[in-house]
Amino acid sequence: MPSDHTISYIKQHFPTSPTNVVAKAVNLSISQVRTLAKKHNIKKCGLYKEGLKRQLVTDRGKWFENSISPFELSHYQEQLLFGSLLGDGYISTGAARSVNCYYQEHFGDGQRGYREWKLTQLHDLPFTINGNYLRSASYPYFKQLREILYRGGPKTLDKAFLDRCTHPVFLAVLYLDDGSLSVSFRFNARNQSVYCMPSIMRIH
Repeated sequence: MPSDHTISYIKQHFPTSPTNVVAKAVNLSISQVRTLAKKHNIKKCGLYKEGLKRQLVTDRGKWFENSISPFELSHYQEQLLFGSLLGDGYISTGAARSVNCYYQEHFGDGQRGYREWKLTQLHDLPFTINGNYLRSASYPYFKQLREILYRGGPKTLDKAFLDRCTHPVFLAVLYLDDGSLSVSFRFNARNQSVYCMPSIMRIH
């Protein structure tokens, strides 16, 4: 028969403390403490249960991050992604409960060959083409990139990010995604010469 002190302790501590901690303090099993709590209508506090839910979400997020394979891209692959992000690509947050973000770009059927070439450049990374979308799996890497590029909502570039764009493939992909080649001509009547002046423009 549990003492009055034991019942009093359970009434005071059971609502806001882990059951195993209460059980150890009163030298009873967890099931015995739960039985006594039920008998005396002692329930866990709502704030305590909400805290448990938040901790569960945090623990699940850590477990998920620890369970996924490393996302290790080469300098070339990262530069290709940087160019794509300034072109047709974007980073999505996914579902409301998603921990990380993923990369995605939409394309028309006429661009499929180009997107398949991109996929070959990213062959050792978790990218796939599904329908008219090239997308990656969710990773902390893309969450970090989103925090850099989408501060306050719209995609924003700063000097620190642009200083990281150093490989020719960055410009090549940016041009192939959104660029246009414009050629202007000037005729010099004096020497009967035509001068061609090509320039690359980005389509907004």
